[in-house]
Amino acid sequence: MNKSPFFLAPEYRDYVWGGARLRPEIVPTAEAWVIFAGNRITSGPYAGRRLSDLSLTFGVDLLGTRAVALAGSRFPVLVKILDCAQWLSLQVHPNDEQAQRLEGEGFFGKTEAWHVLEAEPNAKLVAGI
Repeated sequence: MNKSPFFLAPEYRDYVWGGARLRPEIVPTAEAWVIFAGNRITSGPYAGRRLSDLSLTFGVDLLGTRAVALAGSRFPVLVKILDCAQWLSLQVHPNDEQAQRLEGEGFFGKTEAWHVLEAEPNAKLVAGI
């Protein structure tokens, strides 16, 4: 595997709660998916391919031994930037056991971590119900 850095093309998701910061020309834009299996590579020797293709082709060389041991050669990360202009809908995510029971073998639950980059003075973040 060529280990040169490469650029990824983000993909956008438009939901009613999105704002105008991610794509001012398309409102509302709620999410920019900046690192995920479906990203198209835009530079270097792998330009035109997707991260999912590289993870299947290069496995351990791209993902590392621990990630491949846990999830196989599927690209295991999703990094999003959110622009929340309104309250989000209720978010409920399954754990690994629930995901496999509901969706089948090879599916995994969702673990989240949030890092707030910027917020309006009166913004609120609510965790738990």
